[in-house]
Amino acid sequence: MTPECVLPRWDGELTSVRYDEETKAWFVIAVHSTRLGPASGGTRAMVYPRLEDAIADARRLAGAMTMKMAVTGLPMGGGKSVIALPAPRAQLSDATWQRILEIHAANLTLFGGSYTTGPDIGTSSRDMDVLRGLTPHVFGRSAEAGGPGSSADATALGVFAAIEASVEEAGLPGLTGLRVLVQGLGAVGAIVAEAEDEGRVVLGPHQNPVCGRALVPEGLGKDLEDFLAFRQLQAAGEWAKGL
Repeated sequence: MTPECVLPRWDGELTSVRYDEETKAWFVIAVHSTRLGPASGGTRAMVYPRLEDAIADARRLAGAMTMKMAVTGLPMGGGKSVIALPAPRAQLSDATWQRILEIHAANLTLFGGSYTTGPDIGTSSRDMDVLRGLTPHVFGRSAEAGGPGSSADATALGVFAAIEASVEEAGLPGLTGLRVLVQGLGAVGAIVAEAEDEGRVVLGPHQNPVCGRALVPEGLGKDLEDFLAFRQLQAAGEWAKGL
């Protein structure tokens, strides 16, 4: 798949793609819809296998944001920023990350308010503080800077509610006795897992399965085996048979 193949296959309004030679980072901003108002959506920063994957991700997420805004009745459209990093953020120098934020801020300014952004995977309210010092088109700043702080708690609550709604939709009586897989123990996933106080969450690997140790006091053991078996079924296209 090439960018030329990805770009025509979308019903959104605009996609901006920029490359910075110094940091080796790609910057993608996708605006899916401004029909209800200025587009809005977070900034995701992570490593992608290919540029087209970053573009596709930005567009997919922007479309989802359009639906979220419409369903909740907010006067906004959907958009999303994706920064395709040359290496995991933890491996980037402070100077490199600062330049990445500065370029992203410049890109946001070019949109002139038709798109605003906040934190997402790979970015934080502290990063929004930096961006807000460079452009006005930012939300989700830290509490110390006058913003609402991290949205992880609210997002985790939404995920938990979605789990409960899915169980209800499946016709099951409730979560009791079920085992729920939380894949990723980041700012949101860890809270979701902690909310499951009856042992229903079995594993939440985040790059390294050892991240699940605090949530599985007796060790990963059978949970890790179950997860690996699930991934094998998923890869074979037979994941539903393993549920």
